[in-house]
Amino acid sequence: MPTHLKLVSFTPNPKPRPTSNLKALIKYSRGVLTLFSENAEFNWQSSIWPSPSRDSRIRFTNLRNAKLHKSIRPTDDQLLHTAFIDVAKSYLRFRHTIDPHRNAGRELQALRALESALVNDMGIPDITKIHIRHFESMTVLVEDFAAPCHIVNSALQILSWLSDKLVVP
Repeated sequence: MPTHLKLVSFTPNPKPRPTSNLKALIKYSRGVLTLFSENAEFNWQSSIWPSPSRDSRIRFTNLRNAKLHKSIRPTDDQLLHTAFIDVAKSYLRFRHTIDPHRNAGRELQALRALESALVNDMGIPDITKIHIRHFESMTVLVEDFAAPCHIVNSALQILSWLSDKLVVP
């Protein structure tokens, strides 16, 4: 049984469009949730966040630049797309507020692969318009990663969470 239990309640409105629910979810994650707030270095806009469970950092680099050396500060073109980065940040903050665990790195790999699949197809990644072809493309992108089945499972959890929040179909 976890020693840390946090009650978090975000109730999506079934009437608005998915984009409205996504904006509300990002606003809630950014403004109401407090994970990382006790860390003086934390800033929502930053491309580097503290890890929720390790003495390390989360870097919101895109898939092409995921292995960028930790001493190099990523440039804008090395980060997740601006239309997607707040989705990734919202997921990580929400998920780790409810249930802190050690899989943030794997979740970030899944988010990077989802973002890459959307960018490759749409140019500007809109998670509210995700389709099965994007998921299939994502699975191909992670084939050569260590433990691709776990990354795909993380992607399924992310998409299920977004579906529960009425952001994706």
